[in-house]
Amino acid sequence: MRRRYDLTHPKLPRTINWPRKLAPWRDDTHVYLSTQVETIKESEPTKHKTTLPKPPESNGATPFIDPIFTYQKLENITYGTAKSGDTTMPLLLDVYRPVTTTQLPKKLPAMIFAFGGGWRKGSKDVKYIRDLCGYYAERGYVAVSIQYRIEKDDPPVLPGPASNPEGNEQFRLINAAFQDTCDAVRWVRSNASNYDIDPNRIGIGGVSAGAFNALHTAFCDEELTGPDAEVAAVISFMGAIVANHIDETDPPVFIAHGTSDNVAPYAMVKSMVQQLEKVNAEYSFFPVEGVAHRLQTILETEYDGKTVSEHSLGFCFEAMELGELIKESR
Repeated sequence: MRRRYDLTHPKLPRTINWPRKLAPWRDDTHVYLSTQVETIKESEPTKHKTTLPKPPESNGATPFIDPIFTYQKLENITYGTAKSGDTTMPLLLDVYRPVTTTQLPKKLPAMIFAFGGGWRKGSKDVKYIRDLCGYYAERGYVAVSIQYRIEKDDPPVLPGPASNPEGNEQFRLINAAFQDTCDAVRWVRSNASNYDIDPNRIGIGGVSAGAFNALHTAFCDEELTGPDAEVAAVISFMGAIVANHIDETDPPVFIAHGTSDNVAPYAMVKSMVQQLEKVNAEYSFFPVEGVAHRLQTILETEYDGKTVSEHSLGFCFEAMELGELIKESR
């Protein structure tokens, strides 16, 4: 059996020292790290690769692979409170919970999704997040869409993966979003029994800025995340983080990214993959040739007869060892 990721493995602090040199992102809602992509070699991997086993062949009725369940949506659940300007605000999430006459395993995996928008705009209610949550819930996951603080919420300076948040508004927003995302993981874990969730099978994913939040939550050490924010797998659609903060103790990661993405530069993703290879980490990588910052195109692109969306399910099946959940329910 493939080794299980050790959620209790100690890590050293890995605060990201973001460079001072910045460049505007194309959609005017982001700033990004131009210095992080200047020294990356063109010989880095550009082809699809996975280090995880293939999931089982589906007969059309495999839990966590096939859309065999219905679900209910529980809206605007408070997972915490946070500072917003001179006051406080509730942090809200939606739960997409499988409900069906077909027998579900006694314990279910959870997938938390974070929206994009450069930390300046966006919502848990955007269509692509609703669609992702529904896609996973129909297959037996408890899917969770989270609202985190963005620019209009005026969050305070907080510790997090971006250093020097006092002097840079973007870094202040990044750290606040990171803290909220960690709080969401803690809430899901502490409420696992209320939703039939296996607390050891909580994954996190995101789109664009939300993917940055997810990666930071998965790869930062407990000194930054706080306790009980560990995840078993992470999915990045159009996101990236500084590569030298990845090590072999991190959870398996699924990466899908357009090779022509100039919003979240593809070169930074290649650097991530190079580091994952270097430390022998578990990952699945899907570079979508010629595609820019376009989520739907990425999700619908096929590799080996399956879409990127379908491959993300296979990744989670293996990374979170969901076959064991199915066996335990029989």
